[in-house]
Amino acid sequence: MKLEEIMGNCIDSAILYGVSAYEVVVNPRKTNKLYDKQYKNFKLLKKHTNGVESLYQLLQHPNIYVKYISAIHLLSVDEKKAKEVIMTVATINKRLDPHYLSVPNIPICTLSCVSVDSITSVTRSNNNFP
Repeated sequence: MKLEEIMGNCIDSAILYGVSAYEVVVNPRKTNKLYDKQYKNFKLLKKHTNGVESLYQLLQHPNIYVKYISAIHLLSVDEKKAKEVIMTVATINKRLDPHYLSVPNIPICTLSCVSVDSITSVTRSNNNFP
């Protein structure tokens, strides 16, 4: 499988899992399947010859879920850089620009964080959510 295809699969699965993770109460089986899919995609990427470099590239992706999942998978390689990205994501305490979270046909979620260690609420900002 080509590196670009693997990276595309990682991006897609990270976004879908990220959105679904905040709706785990609604459909936990779907969320678990999406977690497994993103995990396998990122493991495959990490094993690729240029996979670690690609993880660093994904840290610059505009979608916050892609950044976060990429950082998680980079922890074993570059803990300092991975933690910087994770802390940046964890400390977001304002309503996010929909550009960071939007996925076509999937509701937009925003995070409200009280501290670095705990996410205290999740609100849906898409009025069309069923």
